[in-house]
Amino acid sequence: VPAIIKMMGDKRWYVVRNLSAILGDIGTREAVSELQKCLLHSDIRVCKEAIRSLAKIGGRDAETAIIEVLRGNDPALFPQVIASLGGMKSRKALVELLHIVCSDDLFLKNLPLKIEAVGAIAMIGDRQVVPIMAEILASGHIVVPGRWKQFKIAIAVCLARLGDARALPILKKKASGSGELGRVCAEAVEIIERTGGEQHGVA
Repeated sequence: VPAIIKMMGDKRWYVVRNLSAILGDIGTREAVSELQKCLLHSDIRVCKEAIRSLAKIGGRDAETAIIEVLRGNDPALFPQVIASLGGMKSRKALVELLHIVCSDDLFLKNLPLKIEAVGAIAMIGDRQVVPIMAEILASGHIVVPGRWKQFKIAIAVCLARLGDARALPILKKKASGSGELGRVCAEAVEIIERTGGEQHGVA
């Protein structure tokens, strides 16, 4: 590993990317600080590989480094970061992920990112988010209704996965509606009632 780390200063982006991938596969914690430096690389492909490798290595330092990217100014990296944090089941990232989900975006210009954040929250499985998610599902929107419907479908899927009975009232209300949102909410109700609201997520 020290030999690989020494080579990380190579000027060729593809060499650094490939070495980053190898360090992730080896999975040693001593590579974390070098991979952190790669998060600032001028080539986004190196940055994405470093995020993937840090997620594979895991641990507090790697998790913190990935979350820091989410606080940065490079939205092109956010999808990779969100996917990695979801895969790591990072409860530490919940505040940042909720910030993306709840950020003021009336026209949902960031809809894909919001949906990815909701998916990561579902993977993390922490039920403390249920009241916030239920509130979004209950809200009404006149502008861009199609986009809001997509967002709410993702929220309903997340609530089903979290399996918390506190979500049942709003899910039942929305289940009476027509279209895909109504169907997804009805499925979520069925899943939560079948599992007794006890099988998924962290209380």
